[in-house]
Amino acid sequence: MKKTFFVLLITLSFLVVSWRFLWPAFLSVANLQAKSGVKVLSSPEKATVYINDQKKGESPYEETNLSAGDYLIKIEEGEASWQRRVKLTSGTLTVINRQLNKDSEAGEILTLEEGRGVTIIASPTISQVEIDGKKVGPTPLKLDLPSGEHTFVISQENYQPRTIRANVPQRFNLILSVDLKLEETNLVSNTTVSTSPPAIKLKVLTTPTGFLRVRDKPSLQGQEIGRVNTGDELEAVEESTSWDKIKTSTGLEGYVSKTYVEKK
Repeated sequence: MKKTFFVLLITLSFLVVSWRFLWPAFLSVANLQAKSGVKVLSSPEKATVYINDQKKGESPYEETNLSAGDYLIKIEEGEASWQRRVKLTSGTLTVINRQLNKDSEAGEILTLEEGRGVTIIASPTISQVEIDGKKVGPTPLKLDLPSGEHTFVISQENYQPRTIRANVPQRFNLILSVDLKLEETNLVSNTTVSTSPPAIKLKVLTTPTGFLRVRDKPSLQGQEIGRVNTGDELEAVEESTSWDKIKTSTGLEGYVSKTYVEKK
């Protein structure tokens, strides 16, 4: 009897250990891994929403059965349109909110990634940030913020401020990418034809990690302030031997390794 019980205990232990290690593989094969989602809001509403150039519906639009990865999101209403590549994280909902206007655009993208706190980037690059009524500094900004609901105000002189209420979940880093709209009195100067030489465009090459870090200094010791993906186009602000100062489509400025970019 004791021998039978001992054998049964060993068998059960083997099954528990095996299930612990085989369960993720089973989920992968059965396609039951946690999905990603995207929610698209716009002003005005009823703008046409495209995902990877496929027409999906009208805003407000929500899709919660997408695999994690990069998607080209486009919103179109009349003569106004907006598009950007957005990375969706497994088990999270990415929120895109845009004001569509053919002269000037504004809005924000809220995404989550594993970590903690909040990362804020803005266009124009150096914009002021208030969190829960307290000034915390200019963008780009990364802060260790307690989980829970917070109010963010992003502002810049001659631009309309944006106020965002968002929840910061535990074990996640909230990424806010904000575009500010010029005040109406500044729209004319914003559309002035430029006579300066065309900007040098860079393309992000394939990297071992699948992305390229944007740092605040031209060094591996520089703090990571953002990431760009393979194939993304960047504007070269300054060029050097090992590091290029770049500007992303969201207005983020920083330094990337010259090894993983090429001129277009």
